[in-house]
Parts: sequence; C-alpha cells; structure tokens
Amino acid sequence: SMGILGQLDHPKLLAVIEETAGKARAKGLSVGWGMSPQPEILPRLFQWGINWMQYGNDFAYLAQAVEASFKTARAAVKQV
Repeated sequence: SMGILGQLDHPKLLAVIEETAGKARAKGLSVGWGMSPQPEILPRLFQWGINWMQYGNDFAYLAQAVEASFKTARAAVKQV
C-alpha cells in the first residue's frame, strides 16, 4: 500500500504508473488501464505508452445502455 487510497491523481501513484508502463513498453509488452472516466489524465497515459484503455465501468456501461433503450422506446411510443 502506498497510503494514498482513492487518490488516482496523486503524484506518487502517477510516477509509479509512468515507470511501470515505461518498463513494460521497453520490453514490447502492451500496457492497459482500467478506470472510471477521468478525461484530464488521458493525454498523460497515452504519452506514457498505455495502449489499451477501459474507459468506464460496468455500471456506467449498463446505465448508458438502459438510457439508450428508453430513448428508443419513448420515440416509438410517441409515434402511436
């Protein structure tokens, strides 16, 4: 533990991520990142060589799908 639980933008954590990503990419490995949406950190992650991104989480994906489904249903009902 680094003692910074939940602080995803903490300089110590970001330094470790940058170092780890650099070492992995230097060995030709893919580097992935799974997180809740934080657009402000995306440019930095790509600069570090992270080449696989899960941008969001299961709940957010489900909520977006339900909203899209209801939008379609509402539009269909308006036509009746």
